Order: sequence, then structure tokens, then C-alpha cells
Amino acid sequence: HAFAFHPSNPEIIFIGNDGGINKSTNGGSTFTSLNTNISVTQFYHATASPFDASHIIGGTQDNATQRRPAGSSTWVGVIGGDGGICVFDYSNPNYIYGEYVNGNIYRSSDGGNSFYKITTGIEESGAWITPIIIHPTIPTTLYTATHRIYITTNRGTSWSPISSSLQGTTRINSLDISKIDPNKLLALTEHFSTPSVFLSNDGGYNWSQINNGLPARYMTRVRF
Repeated sequence: HAFAFHPSNPEIIFIGNDGGINKSTNGGSTFTSLNTNISVTQFYHATASPFDASHIIGGTQDNATQRRPAGSSTWVGVIGGDGGICVFDYSNPNYIYGEYVNGNIYRSSDGGNSFYKITTGIEESGAWITPIIIHPTIPTTLYTATHRIYITTNRGTSWSPISSSLQGTTRINSLDISKIDPNKLLALTEHFSTPSVFLSNDGGYNWSQINNGLPARYMTRVRF
């Protein structure tokens, strides 16, 4: 976003970007981060562990999925590129889910120290920030979406589609599941002119559109 040469030494270059400020002293051959105490990262999504609220993880724009371990003041990048939705398993602190954009879902089974990709069975790419939600009473079950709904019953080891396309090839950018009745799910498609909200009453297999009365606006989230 910004670029400047030192006024008296052209070998010194400063670059300002969405990760902060970087400096080169050798004409751009190498750069050093100056972000020792600058907080400039833009989070798409962040969440805290249900076991320890000081353990936080979130997906950021262009600056990876960032994790702050419990009791620490230091953030560590754990999934590269643009980050997205992150989910803690509420029954086991070892399991954490995150993503690289467009539906590249990752899982940690060691409390967030390492992550590995878990997209077996997902056949299409997802929205830029792909939804991931966890079942409120069955922690091994999670949902995600492309232009249709996918489910896993083994913490993401494998996924299966359970619905047809909700709105052609339009991708789904938000999901939610009712904590009162987990058979009810909401979905929002990534449509820029007409809001398209869908409701399922049978665990995500069948959906009906429930748009009546909504203004023609782009929406980013649905919630029960």
C-alpha cells in the first residue's frame, strides 16, 4: 500500500502493506519486518477456546490464520495465506479447525501446534470465506458448503454432500445450526443483488428459500 526510498540513501527502502512495515537496507534484495509491536492485522473471523478464553485463533486477510496460545501474548501463524473461519471442538481441546480461503479446511489434533488439510470428499471450491460449523451436541459432526451442503461425522477425515445445489452454482457464504433443534440449519448464498436465505428442517438434506420481506442487499451472515 505504500513504498518509499530513504531521502539520502537509495539502498534503504520502506514498504507498507496489510502486514505492517518492512525495511530493506540493500536495495530490496532482502527485507526485515519492523512489526515488533504494531497491531495491524485484519481478522475475517476470530474465536476463543471454550476451555481457556486466553487461547484465541482467527483467520486474517493475507496474513495467515493466527493463533495466540493460552497464557501467551504472542501470535503465531499456523495456516498460511488468507485465513477464514476457525472452530474449536467444545468436547476435546486437541481439535481445532481452520481454513485457507475457498474451502481449504484444516484440522489440528494437537491443540493448535500443527494443522493438516482435511478436504477428502469435497468436490467443489467454496466461497472466499467458506462456512464451517460444528453440531451443538455431536462434536464429531461438522458442516461446510460449496454451492451445496457437506457433512462430516468423523471430525473432517472425510466429507459427503447431503443436499442438492441451493441456488445453481452460487456459493454459500454462511451457515448456522440451531442449538435448540439441531435439525434446523440456515444457509446464505453469496448473491450480490438478491438476498437468498434458506432453511432446512431435516439436518441439511432439504432446503426451502425464505427471502420474503428482505431488502435487496448483500448479506454476510445468518444466525439463529
